[in-house]
Amino acid sequence: MEVIREEIQAKKYILLCGIEAHICVLQTLIDLKKEGFIPVLVEDCISSRTAHNKEIAIERAKQEGAIITTYEAILF
Repeated sequence: MEVIREEIQAKKYILLCGIEAHICVLQTLIDLKKEGFIPVLVEDCISSRTAHNKEIAIERAKQEGAIITTYEAILF
């Protein structure tokens, strides 16, 4: 974790994607927020085993103050 911390130290926004959005991605998002970063959840680059779990993760991310965006929006 220390190596990653050194690499992202100068960054403000951190893009997040991955699987099991309601567990792994969400906990990473919460940890980044606590460390003072602005998490950016790439909605169409996350998944969960059920659509409901993905929806829960997105809603919780919003409550945590994350920016919700899409892959295409990042490119432009």
